Amino acid sequence: MLANLRNVSRASSVSAHFRRHASTGTRKHKIVVVGGGAGGLSSAAMLLRKGGLSADVAVVEPSSSHFYQPLWTLVGGGIKEAEESRRDMASVMPKDATWIQSAAKTIALEGIRKERGVETSFKHELIKVDGPNKVATFQTDEGPVERSYDLLHVVPLMGAHDWIKGSKIADPDTGYVTVDKDTLQHTAYPNVFAIGDCSNTPNSKTAAAAPVVVHNMRRVMAGKAPNATYDGYASCPIVTGRGKLILAEFKYGNELAESQSWYLDQGKEQLPFFYLKKYVFPNFMLPGRWYGTRTIFEPSFPDPA
Repeated sequence: MLANLRNVSRASSVSAHFRRHASTGTRKHKIVVVGGGAGGLSSAAMLLRKGGLSADVAVVEPSSSHFYQPLWTLVGGGIKEAEESRRDMASVMPKDATWIQSAAKTIALEGIRKERGVETSFKHELIKVDGPNKVATFQTDEGPVERSYDLLHVVPLMGAHDWIKGSKIADPDTGYVTVDKDTLQHTAYPNVFAIGDCSNTPNSKTAAAAPVVVHNMRRVMAGKAPNATYDGYASCPIVTGRGKLILAEFKYGNELAESQSWYLDQGKEQLPFFYLKKYVFPNFMLPGRWYGTRTIFEPSFPDPA
């Protein structure tokens, strides 16, 4: 998610909540969120709910559908249908946001793996698939390696969008948006913040950083310096079977940051965590009402704007 205070050029349609109308030209907005993913929508919802300085929020997202990515692990496990991860973008767009519908110019797991006889092969990059013969070729440090398969589940390499890679806000080495890992503010452009997959923070990218982004953005808009610190907290709910899930939570440096260990062992597969991922996260995250380790309780930061 990119948020900045600038003019927005738009080439197709613009809509307020549940409304669309064709428009061209340039329009000013206090805050622009680029990308209607979980991080972007969650941040937009929090900003609008606070009002005042952050009452004018535009979300740039060309797609008419939102795909809730965290649900895909349940789809892969046969627990949910793929279509259940799709919602109309209008249904999840925060109320009062302006929707610009155009494109922008641990040990526990290791134990389960061994128990189930799952082989791990790191530093293998898929370069070729022979479908008729069911053979996949991987590039390794030692050269190409062929592997036979019954079912091939391919996950493409991650990378930033081309429009980010070719812009001044990108890290020239990685292509991701260059931000201070503590404040999530761009290192060169103070009115730009990044959250989620587009940022170059050294951790697993999730929407959990939204409260920090929202607080620091509002301070910058008020002429103050960011003072909230993001500790790198990320929540990775790992589905290990039907009704089984390990809730992995950690900070920068892979330091554990478990929020539910006071009543359940987070190093083991747990049914309540499975329901948390299946039912709670989808309904609380996008509206900006899930606050990581604080669950539904909004964190407080010093000297808010």
